[in-house]
Amino acid sequence: MWLHYGFGMVCLFNQDYQEVGGFRLDRAGWGGEDVELYERHVKSHLRVFRAMDPSLIHTYHDKNCSFSLASDQYEMCVATLADTYGSRSQLAKKILLAEQTEFFKKQKSIH
Repeated sequence: MWLHYGFGMVCLFNQDYQEVGGFRLDRAGWGGEDVELYERHVKSHLRVFRAMDPSLIHTYHDKNCSFSLASDQYEMCVATLADTYGSRSQLAKKILLAEQTEFFKKQKSIH
């Protein structure tokens, strides 16, 4: 999960945080504020690098992917929620298996 959506856990100098405007505190609902902060850092003159750090710990929190979210927030929320359920490969297999099972049920009922 963190390879794709790990923008929220950051280490940076306060001066750099302030220089790019910090987190948008007016954003309602789940998600997007961390990606916006990352993008503003990338567009600045600051040098940005992403690195995995096993000592960083993410505290679990529910994701409420409400339809009332802005469309970009909703899409990001659903994508990260799906990643917590399994890899893309695992999810695809589950969907395909369900579709095949439904198909064969229909075929049996026809004959």
